[in-house]
Amino acid sequence: MDYRDNAVLYEAVEDIPGEKAMFRKAAELITAFAQRQEKLLGKGITLLDLCCGTAPMYRYLPELIKCPLEEITGVDINANYLWFARQKYWERVTGMGADWFGAELNFMEHDAVDYTHPTPVDIILASSAYHHIEDERKLRFLEKVRNQLKDEGIAVFCENLIGSYQNPAERAIAVTDFYAERIKEIASLGIIDKRLGLVCRVLQYELDREYEWKHSYQEFVDNLRKAGLVVVNENKVWPTEDLFKDPKVGDFVFEVRKNVEAKKNAWL
Repeated sequence: MDYRDNAVLYEAVEDIPGEKAMFRKAAELITAFAQRQEKLLGKGITLLDLCCGTAPMYRYLPELIKCPLEEITGVDINANYLWFARQKYWERVTGMGADWFGAELNFMEHDAVDYTHPTPVDIILASSAYHHIEDERKLRFLEKVRNQLKDEGIAVFCENLIGSYQNPAERAIAVTDFYAERIKEIASLGIIDKRLGLVCRVLQYELDREYEWKHSYQEFVDNLRKAGLVVVNENKVWPTEDLFKDPKVGDFVFEVRKNVEAKKNAWL
């Protein structure tokens, strides 16, 4: 099953325990930051969602205490995903959904690596974005994140991180180990519908080096550092037990800020 241009199948891929746990944690971090900033600044918060897909995470925000977001801009290169997202959130897109949390909602068809927002934003969301960016463009993507973030802002990354590897063969083993446990878990939970087949398809994308380009934990944080970003809050949400020898393998949600010290040192 190829879900790259199929919005319904893409939504199904996101409807599994680890993915949903990342959405919940990301929504908590976004809400907590937005509420703090509103108290400090007395105004709503702007959010830029890069590689937003069908925007499955937005449904988690209203479940929390009122989230003071003023404007959300979702950016994705896939027109089918964006069409689906607009239909799903039609009332919010047209400004008729004030009972949601009052945010103006916009969707932009654009390559997230090349997109430049008109003004810096308070929050950047990159949910399953980094691993959909080809390896040779990952650092450029992170630099874009840094450049479009206000100095006091945060970026929230949701990422599936695989084990360390030294060559393509070891990488194939690392990604197979990751998805073997993923598949085993969802099957044990009775999830034997199309979602099981779709997770198998994700593994095939990874083995084919097509559409999915996951990194290890160390590669990810090293690239953050190179881009002038630093992790200030790290949350592992899957697995909750010791399925892997390496504790840095699994689903993580990171709260990231600009590395101000690195900027200072550059001027010295």
